Amino acid sequence: MKEEQLDADKLKKVIDHFVYHDDKVLIDSDIVNLVNRPLGILERSPTRKRLASRIVDFVKTFIRGIAV
Repeated sequence: MKEEQLDADKLKKVIDHFVYHDDKVLIDSDIVNLVNRPLGILERSPTRKRLASRIVDFVKTFIRGIAV
């Protein structure tokens, strides 16, 4: 997610938290805080939704897919 300019350490923590809590919790503020650049008020919601979707897809593909 280099194109999103995300903090790698924070992203790992969010993914670990999501996996540990069995895909039930993605905290909006944690997702928005991943971005290393200031987000305008109109960017927050679409960015949060896009990143949440990408995180869920990543977990399903690379973590859950391997464990099966």
